[in-house]
Amino acid sequence: STLSSSSAASDVYKRQQSNYKDVIDNEYHVYTRKDLLSVLPENSSNDILNDFRNYLQTIENNVQSYQNTAIGKWASCKGFFIDLQQRLQDGDWNYVPNPRGGFWGFWWSFQDVEDYRIYLQLEYEKHHFALKVKITYRSKKEKIDKKLLAHWKTRILNDKIRKPKKVVSGKWSTIGIVEGNDFIVKGSEEIIDMEQTVKKLQSIEQLLIKIIHGD
Repeated sequence: STLSSSSAASDVYKRQQSNYKDVIDNEYHVYTRKDLLSVLPENSSNDILNDFRNYLQTIENNVQSYQNTAIGKWASCKGFFIDLQQRLQDGDWNYVPNPRGGFWGFWWSFQDVEDYRIYLQLEYEKHHFALKVKITYRSKKEKIDKKLLAHWKTRILNDKIRKPKKVVSGKWSTIGIVEGNDFIVKGSEEIIDMEQTVKKLQSIEQLLIKIIHGD
């Protein structure tokens, strides 16, 4: 029998690992899907091997679709997040389930303040991006104090960051939303311009650091 590449690839995609730090720190070697594809023959007399290679290639094509496909037609955002993580030399990403259906999130630039931290979270849902400023406690597994929320939802405001329609106390609370979506820069044929996008995100990161820590 053959593998159902599209549905199986979608399931595996949600289980992709975003950070291999523990693996590397324990002196293991990361052997990626690309590494495996590079040694598998493209046309084998073995049907099972061909099916397996096609299965891996389908996943890889989906992951890399951000490089040659308009944002609204991406098969996935995983490759974009991997690329962003490498360019920023920071960040982690994962799938975040919720009652609305969930989203893919990328979070970075954690700024420690007293016993809590403020950070940026880039969300990708239904081919659209949102960039939010979040707050969480550094070690306590508690909801954010409402007085702390009240302080930051006002202090964070400027011509680039607006207050959310509703600020809810949770373990990870949103205290600001970056206006518009010009932080995602498109090039020809609506394909993402990674270099310019990273510059935009870094400028927002520097703005946030200035607001939190001052000049």
